[in-house]
Amino acid sequence: MLRKALLFAVSALLIGTSAQAAETESHSGLLTMIDSARQTLTLREMGPWTGPDTRPIMQSIPLTPATQVRLVRRSQEAMGAGWPGGYVESRLKVAEVHPGDFATVRVARHGRKLSAVSIDVVRPSTDLADGASR
Repeated sequence: MLRKALLFAVSALLIGTSAQAAETESHSGLLTMIDSARQTLTLREMGPWTGPDTRPIMQSIPLTPATQVRLVRRSQEAMGAGWPGGYVESRLKVAEVHPGDFATVRVARHGRKLSAVSIDVVRPSTDLADGASR
């Protein structure tokens, strides 16, 4: 009896987790506006290619107090695997995110409404070792 209850609880947890995962999606593009008063950001995202008239889509995404913001950059030092160029993440505050930043925003979908779960910001590196263009 205890085994059946435990099996039921674990399977319900796994089903709930996959349902939650199915309700999240990612959007990537250029941040055009961060409205701290309304707690939203606007992302300029290139949608699916539908031909030469395809244009970017403006996505307005609400932020929540739980939204995690990270700066993702390349390391110039050797990482745990022993090679330079791995990615390093550091926490940012929403106030440190600026229009012009490139970001990937993971959102939770609640019906037709979105809310930001996490924001990964990528900024051009000014200290490229080989001097290659960005």
